Amino acid sequence: MDEITAWHEAGHAVVAVMLGGVVDTVSVELPDEESAGVTGVFWGKGPDARSQCINDIHVALAGPIAEMIFIGDYDYLRIKQEHAVDWKVVAMAVERLGIDAVAAQKLLTSIATGLYERLREDIVWSAVADIAERLELDGTIDGDTVNDLVGFWLRQL
Repeated sequence: MDEITAWHEAGHAVVAVMLGGVVDTVSVELPDEESAGVTGVFWGKGPDARSQCINDIHVALAGPIAEMIFIGDYDYLRIKQEHAVDWKVVAMAVERLGIDAVAAQKLLTSIATGLYERLREDIVWSAVADIAERLELDGTIDGDTVNDLVGFWLRQL
């Protein structure tokens, strides 16, 4: 298991919980051809279709941005091969929004900038670190543990 993958998946999980999602599981033990980790999120009766697309973009970009913060390489719109799955989710969400390329670029820049700022906040980054460290130890974390850990940190805000 790659340490960076743990931080990447932790970013997805923390942002999903912050947006009201319920994390089912987070794992870095399920490598396949496209992904080294997985974060399962359920939204319930939550947001309308447009808001759901925006949430999907936030959660998809949160992994690469958390990873970039962790390694100190902030270039959030550079597409990396290891982020291909995340960018596919972003592309599908943008397509569902039905916006043109200029509007999409503005939206992605705004979301990525906001995520970068938000994830770097001490309490939020502590939540990411807590999840990443647990992933490094256990490989997989059940949803209840993820939601409890993130909830603990978010109550500190």
